[in-house]
Amino acid sequence: MIEHSIDYAMGVGFGIFIAIIILIVFKKTNLSKKPEFDERQLYEQGRANTIAYRFTLAGMGLTLFLYGFKDEISFEIVPVAILAVIVLSVTVLVVYCIFHDAYFTKEQIKPSKKLVVLWFVVIAVNLFSFIVNIKSGGIFSEGRTNIGALSALVILILFSTLLIASYIHSYSVEKDISDDEDVMDSNAGDK
Repeated sequence: MIEHSIDYAMGVGFGIFIAIIILIVFKKTNLSKKPEFDERQLYEQGRANTIAYRFTLAGMGLTLFLYGFKDEISFEIVPVAILAVIVLSVTVLVVYCIFHDAYFTKEQIKPSKKLVVLWFVVIAVNLFSFIVNIKSGGIFSEGRTNIGALSALVILILFSTLLIASYIHSYSVEKDISDDEDVMDSNAGDK
């Protein structure tokens, strides 16, 4: 039991250390400047919120429905299921906004370098946590669920999806911009 307490304390300490580093990195960012979204972007953000909210309601309803079968399902899996529903709802919201040009402002085509670094740090920390938890006993061991491994996996999937979606979108936007410039250059040459 003492070993588990030490592992927990080490994890909390590492989490606080990462949070301090993130605060130091983002300290120079001007947080008082609000992003300027146009009406279409605000509309798409509202639609994304509605879709994510419905996704959350459906997921929580399914979780409660499955909890009714608690004889077949371990009670330990319920907090992970709730975390998974919330994280997947946030993923739906952000990916919808990214692909409908409502996540970044008009001036931004792709995420800032600080944001990408933050996403990579979160991915690396959760990948490390997932690997350590798997090596210490797998996802299911001795009839118990390894909540640390499942939580790390869910968050790892979220941030990996955000990173991939933002780069797919920025690549397509940059390609569209270069295609538009090629069309404008060919039209200028025709005159």
